[in-house]
Amino acid sequence: MPATTPADRPATRRFPASVAAELARRRVRLLAEATGSVLDLDAASPRDQLLTRILVAIMAESALMVTMCDDAADAEPIIDATIEWIYRLTG
Repeated sequence: MPATTPADRPATRRFPASVAAELARRRVRLLAEATGSVLDLDAASPRDQLLTRILVAIMAESALMVTMCDDAADAEPIIDATIEWIYRLTG
């Protein structure tokens, strides 16, 4: 499957690209806040800030990869790898 970015995909959204990008930024920000609170990370700690950013990046990238899958069977290895990496980083 060729690598694509959201900008490469056909415009099938109901929102203009700028609105969709802002919604995505908000979702990532909320995800970062939720990740920090679930894992009891210290927002003032540079180490915990970096861990939060890494976890959010992993989840965001895996979500993008899953959306490009043709069927659920293609998504399963991505989901499994995501869970494994998150466990490695937080376990």
